[in-house]
Amino acid sequence: MRGKCVLLLHRMMETTQLAQMKQLEAKHERELKEMNARQAKISMETSKEVANDKTLKTKQEKDRRLREKKQNNTKKFMDERKTQTIKQNREKEKLKATHDKQMEELSKDIDNLIEMYKMEESEYEMTSKTEFFA
Repeated sequence: MRGKCVLLLHRMMETTQLAQMKQLEAKHERELKEMNARQAKISMETSKEVANDKTLKTKQEKDRRLREKKQNNTKKFMDERKTQTIKQNREKEKLKATHDKQMEELSKDIDNLIEMYKMEESEYEMTSKTEFFA
């Protein structure tokens, strides 16, 4: 009976932890999608800005300026993606460490309970039995 309860507790914890990891992955996917949309918007705005810039007279000036801005944007975007990846990996590692710690604590608690019940059982067996004589 105890073995089944322990196994059930472990399975429930694993299921909950798996659900938490899936939620974190979904959050990370949403953040990535939002970042990509934001970066695409910035790229379009940059193109429009250069196209509407009245100080640039020739097509070569506009093309050069657009290339410069796109290079700057690309560098910023790569840095942003790298930072986001590092942050997300840190979050995953932190959650995994928390899960490992929780599983370890559960195992310790279960072991302590089992030990406590064994002690109670041995104490019960050592107490004097009341006998009834009629």
